[in-house]
Amino acid sequence: MKTGIYFWFGYNIDYTERLRLIKEASFDSIMLWWGDEFEDYKKIKRKLPDFAANYGLSVENIHAPIMGVNTIWLDNTNSLDILKKYEKAILDCSALEIPTVVLHVTDDKPDFAPTTIGLDRFKKLVDIAEKNSVNIAIENNGDAYLLEYLFSNIKSDRMGFCYDSGHENCYDKGYNFLDIYHNKIFALHLHDNDGTDDFHAIPGDGNIEWNIISNKIKRIGYDGAISLEVIRECTDLYSDINADEFLKKANKRVRDIFLEA
Repeated sequence: MKTGIYFWFGYNIDYTERLRLIKEASFDSIMLWWGDEFEDYKKIKRKLPDFAANYGLSVENIHAPIMGVNTIWLDNTNSLDILKKYEKAILDCSALEIPTVVLHVTDDKPDFAPTTIGLDRFKKLVDIAEKNSVNIAIENNGDAYLLEYLFSNIKSDRMGFCYDSGHENCYDKGYNFLDIYHNKIFALHLHDNDGTDDFHAIPGDGNIEWNIISNKIKRIGYDGAISLEVIRECTDLYSDINADEFLKKANKRVRDIFLEA
């Protein structure tokens, strides 16, 4: 079983030390944020796949920026910025030989109906992905009805699903994304919470029923890495442990859950 983890797991340490600790904790791959909000990170992000390879780690996917993505459904010029970022993320994946880009279809729990202009824009993104042999993984974020709309209207082997366990538990509890999109899963964002807040805890440190999730993922035959989107700074649960302890605890926990279930 291969395991992966989000590159920024919540400790402010040098990227080389970060990669070393991830590898020493027995992870096989990383997932990268692809925003440009932080100048230091912006300078190195395109180099990270090579740096990761030096430590025997692969890059499973990148996560495109999410701020402003609600505008992709609206007929206004503000949407052009997020569209350009999404298009660039797809092209960057192709250039850097990263197989998958994770996209949100909203940046917050939405209160609007899907629109044809939004659909046409996602169709354009899928077309770019198809032409560049890149997978798009649409992530659940309290917007199940928008995912239903997109998957009903876009048929492509290059558009699949990124399952986020924490978002399901907070925003769409009982929706059963793994049952509905079992044949479309391109990526996993696994983390825990108590159902009231999205605090990206290590699996087993919230109230998600991991034996159910583990059995479903095994049953559908998902063969990618069991990847964690755990972030220490989103909760006080790990304030007394260092980065090395956090990573080793996370890897052991996910292996225990998925090997025992």
